[in-house]
Amino acid sequence: MKFLLLSIGLFISVLLNATTFTSVMDGNWSNPYTWGETTVIPLTGDQVIINHTVTITDQITSNGYWATDGADASITIEANGILQSGANVLGIAILNGASIVNNGQLNIPQLGNYNGSFTNNNISHLSQLIYNLDQIENNGDLLELDSLYTSGTFINNNGANIYTDSLWVEGSFTNIGNIYLHEITNNGTFENIGVMNFRRFTNLADYYNSGSIIGELDATNAGNLYLNSESSFTLGHDFTNADSTDHNATIIIEGTFDISDSFYNADTITGTDGHINIQNNSSNSGWLKGTFYFCDLSPLPLTAPFVDYNSGTVEAGVRYCTSENIAVKQNKQINFFPNPVKSNLTIENANKITLTDITGKIVLKQSISQKSSINISHLKKGIYFISLENKQKSIVRKIVIE
Repeated sequence: MKFLLLSIGLFISVLLNATTFTSVMDGNWSNPYTWGETTVIPLTGDQVIINHTVTITDQITSNGYWATDGADASITIEANGILQSGANVLGIAILNGASIVNNGQLNIPQLGNYNGSFTNNNISHLSQLIYNLDQIENNGDLLELDSLYTSGTFINNNGANIYTDSLWVEGSFTNIGNIYLHEITNNGTFENIGVMNFRRFTNLADYYNSGSIIGELDATNAGNLYLNSESSFTLGHDFTNADSTDHNATIIIEGTFDISDSFYNADTITGTDGHINIQNNSSNSGWLKGTFYFCDLSPLPLTAPFVDYNSGTVEAGVRYCTSENIAVKQNKQINFFPNPVKSNLTIENANKITLTDITGKIVLKQSISQKSSINISHLKKGIYFISLENKQKSIVRKIVIE
């Protein structure tokens, strides 16, 4: 898990009341003519409205950082506006009740929300870090993000998308939209109502799933994992339920949990009507209780409790089930090739494709057959994001068109 620390040089505004500045042309923030002025530019405590392409230059930053500072301070990027960083500019800090609202494009390496709010309604390229201690609401696309740390409140609304390498949650996180990431560690309260795609997953506190979780590799629960009815959790490799310190890791299973490799439980799993389906090895040294369905697809013992290696407790109410092979159930692996591609793109085991450019604009969206060849030679050369879906899962990957 990689995190960059935002070191902010604090700005002190000498103005008692915020002044409103509105851009009148493309230009640098430090150029008065960008704001229709001859001698003054917006300070950190002002209200700024951006309708053009405005570049933050290092002449006005402190150690590479700019700030919006104060309860009356704000930056609003309108639909046609772009706020971007120039050379040697690292990021923006939100301080003392200030706010940033993006309705256009925000292109900077880092955003630190220390005491205020950030609302993204369109496209933000935050290539390095979001560091949130207060409130963030995403209604658009957060793209190409390396790390996201939040100990405040974070809401990813319906239809919104987050693409990040790593996510660390200490506060409250609600996902109603889509999240695509490599690693997630939850040490707060996470509620997933939408779709979350990951490579590795670690839960240390409270995670509530009412939507869809899709994991490529391993997952570990050392806290409380609630898999509610109608929810699904599909895992491509191993799963461990264990808290090595207090031994109180708990899973409440009411939905469906498909594990494509091995399962290990050292603490507690309970539920009433949920299903756990395990492709390979199963090991229990903890407590399986309730009346949920436990299904090892290749059990060593052919009698109860049908666990390959059991040194714990399996209560009599736990029900064994039979199920089809998980690999078949998942409708095989979604795949596409070649990458890079010049003209024809072959897609396997998907029934829907969405292609977006690096600004988040959808350039191709259509339903397809399980194996399709799509001609994309009409698209411009460059880097794109390809989203492929079938009824069981979805993936998002980068693709290069040559």
